[in-house]
Amino acid sequence: MRRFVGYLEETAVHTYANVIEHIDTPGTHLHRDWATLKAPELAKKYWRLDDDASWRDTLRHILADEAHHRDVNHTYAGKLLFS
Repeated sequence: MRRFVGYLEETAVHTYANVIEHIDTPGTHLHRDWATLKAPELAKKYWRLDDDASWRDTLRHILADEAHHRDVNHTYAGKLLFS
């Protein structure tokens, strides 16, 4: 089950990376609509972001969180297989 969750987290990492790439790419809908969005107050508090943090900054923190969960789940899946 840990391996499966690790793969789900890997999909999330790719998804957030893709969204951030589109935010950074002029001419895309995400760049037009999200490049200047401010981070929600809840996100600023949760991730201790600066007052001027953007939605993109929030997504970068979410991506890092998902990557950590991915690594933890794959690590524990490997330990369970070889224990």
